Amino acid sequence: MKRFTLLICLSLAACEEARLRTIPPEPIETNVRREVSRDVCFKTPKAEGIKQLDVLFLMDTTGSMTFAIKNLQDNVRTMLEELKLQVADVRFAVARFDDYRPICALAQGTDDPSDTTYTLLAPLTSDGDVLQTAVAGLTRPDGAPMGNGADGLACGYEALYQAATGVGLDTNKDGVYFGVDALYDVAPMPAGWRGEAKKVIVMITDASFVEIEKQRSGRGGTNDTWVQDTRAIQDKLQQGGAATKQQALDALNMNNIKLVGIAVGTQRSESFPDLRTVAEATGTFTFTGFSPLGTDYTQLGAISPGGPLVFRTDAAGNPYASGKATMAKTMVDSLADIVNATDVKLTLDVTGESKRTEEQVQLVIEPQLAEGVPPETEVCFTVRAEWPSARKAALPSITAKVETNGKEFGDKAVTLAE
Repeated sequence: MKRFTLLICLSLAACEEARLRTIPPEPIETNVRREVSRDVCFKTPKAEGIKQLDVLFLMDTTGSMTFAIKNLQDNVRTMLEELKLQVADVRFAVARFDDYRPICALAQGTDDPSDTTYTLLAPLTSDGDVLQTAVAGLTRPDGAPMGNGADGLACGYEALYQAATGVGLDTNKDGVYFGVDALYDVAPMPAGWRGEAKKVIVMITDASFVEIEKQRSGRGGTNDTWVQDTRAIQDKLQQGGAATKQQALDALNMNNIKLVGIAVGTQRSESFPDLRTVAEATGTFTFTGFSPLGTDYTQLGAISPGGPLVFRTDAAGNPYASGKATMAKTMVDSLADIVNATDVKLTLDVTGESKRTEEQVQLVIEPQLAEGVPPETEVCFTVRAEWPSARKAALPSITAKVETNGKEFGDKAVTLAE
């Protein structure tokens, strides 16, 4: 009897083991994403040759800018002549700005007519003598800058808006910009931008930009009389039509104007973050980078590949990276970079099955746009397929197409397979 019982128990155990082997495991939920990617590279076409280049030098003329202004005065004619060797038709314009004039008056305790929100000294011209006269107007007879800027900030966004549009600022809407109105108003001053030209503003400053729509910090805290008085001025200016930060950026982009920034002063130049913001917003990047010392992009004044065209400089506007990297050379090189560069866009022509059951395969391009690419330069994009499952998916057939300036210049088949 005992032997019979033992045999029965062994049989039951065997049956249970067999049952466990035949029952499929319960599906396990997973957040694993599957992906596959391929790089696709193209070489940009030869330069078509830009026939026109318009450059407006927008100079901060507050008290700390003496040496940078003199640098521009000494070199503007040289820069014009050197660029003429690369571009058939080059024109320069010169304008100046400080802070909003009523805020300058508040900071100084009196209005100085030499202070300006924005003044165009010369519209776009190829006449070297006219330019030389215009840059001379950036300083007083004793060589000091024309403006004061006693509060330490500058109306950079308003100056950019006026440089881009030339529409002026009529705060009381009376059509008068002079006399008592001159304190708050800016007369219309079109720079003369040409429709087919490459357009660039070279902005040279050491000051942070006022954002008219925001409360500015004060000399004695956020609740002192200075803050209250400046807020009242800003409110009046904004109600009268002064440009917000976003309006300035929109005006630059609507007019296809790039920005090259010269952040004057020290490694911690207060203007650098604002200039960088504008350069990025207007798509002003260098694909290959800038460094007077070759490929050493750690040097102050250098810009690594893909970075916005904003240079940190010494008090005279020369990059620290090398004594030979003068403002003149830097400007000619960076403007030539903008003239010859183009933006390259990749698009995908997709055919074939791209689904696995209910799950859509997502195609990703990185980057979607390569900005500031020189002619005859290889530019690469990554095409990646992603789907939310650990299982395989049916992947589509893809043709990658590239275009620059709205013109397609190449295509390649892209095979995505695991």
